[in-house]
Amino acid sequence: MAYVSLQEECFEGDLLLVPCVSVGAVPQLAVDVIATAGLSAATARRVGFFRSDWVLPVAASDPFQDDETENSYSVDVYRDAQKHITIVQLRAPIVKNANGPFARMLLEWASSNKMTRMILLQSIDSGLRRDAQLSGPQVRALVLPVAPESAREGVLASPDAATPPTPSPSPWGATLESSGVPPLEKELALDAFRCGSFPSQ
Repeated sequence: MAYVSLQEECFEGDLLLVPCVSVGAVPQLAVDVIATAGLSAATARRVGFFRSDWVLPVAASDPFQDDETENSYSVDVYRDAQKHITIVQLRAPIVKNANGPFARMLLEWASSNKMTRMILLQSIDSGLRRDAQLSGPQVRALVLPVAPESAREGVLASPDAATPPTPSPSPWGATLESSGVPPLEKELALDAFRCGSFPSQ
């Protein structure tokens, strides 16, 4: 997988936002909303894209450009310099059995650019919910521990698909909980990992 830069950017200290291709394309749509807000305010721009054999190929006109002079690909990268958010937009699913290599390369890229946090957005089939989860907030957060190797670079470790790690207390997790976002229940997390919706190492 190779990153192709269209604009010179410094990603150091950025939050990396990555949608998982999952139910209803909700994560990709959410990321499009965030990117659109930044593009409309002229604080964000498309800065590059990834060439990868691990993602199904897509080529189309840029969805954010009316004049259709720019191309869009399977994995586009946007950056909001004002908010220090880098967005990796997946417009196609990852090839079967390629989650691991793709996740490793993405983490290496984020680490080499000294990004500090990563958020994976995912949607889960509502049919997986238990009775106790039918009411109340429908947004959940799973805060993963930092791996020793990546801790020096400040990048979150990607989880193993079969055995998700136990969430550990962290300032980031406390921030989510204080804002009213409850933790993802253990059984839901297990189902999500078994379904392969989260990238794995």
